[in-house]
Amino acid sequence: GSPYRVLNGGVVGYNTDQEWQVLRDEGFSARPDAVLVLYVGNDRLPTLTDPRMARFREASEAWEREHPFQDLLLNGPHGPFRYAFLYLGYYLQWKTRLFERAASAQGVPGPEPDDAFREALAGIRDDCAARGVRLTFLLYEDDAEVRRELEALGIPHCVLFASPREAERYNLCPVDAHPNPAGHRRIAEAFLPLVSAP
Repeated sequence: GSPYRVLNGGVVGYNTDQEWQVLRDEGFSARPDAVLVLYVGNDRLPTLTDPRMARFREASEAWEREHPFQDLLLNGPHGPFRYAFLYLGYYLQWKTRLFERAASAQGVPGPEPDDAFREALAGIRDDCAARGVRLTFLLYEDDAEVRRELEALGIPHCVLFASPREAERYNLCPVDAHPNPAGHRRIAEAFLPLVSAP
């Protein structure tokens, strides 16, 4: 069997600040040797209920009223959605991505990474260091701004895919950066040398 015991602490729709909370509340009680954080493109944003997202959310909801979600899901630009049975489980990820596209199309920028995001990164780093736990971030798709934040904080990281196009065939569905089974395998293969290193 494998010499590793892996605990998945991922939660659908959580951002980096919420992931830090899960790590503090539950993750460290498992006494991990390493913490591996998979970063997906919208993890740095506030949650959609955050007051800072109000303009962004309003523009997105207006656009969504004109483009019914169910129609996009079943009859979108990529044809019938092959994973319709996952509709409920992946509704939030799809909606978030649609929000981002809609707001952008209407010229409403989403919030930039802020102090809360940087505080969460630094908090994860410091909490791991205080416990002697190895920390590594894996960026699912390259994000130069997030890489700069990680470098400034001295957090080890690597990039799995250089661009969204390169990641497409490893995604669960065409407009969502969440991995299918082949994508999960690529993630595991990328993480293995990070936990195997002395």
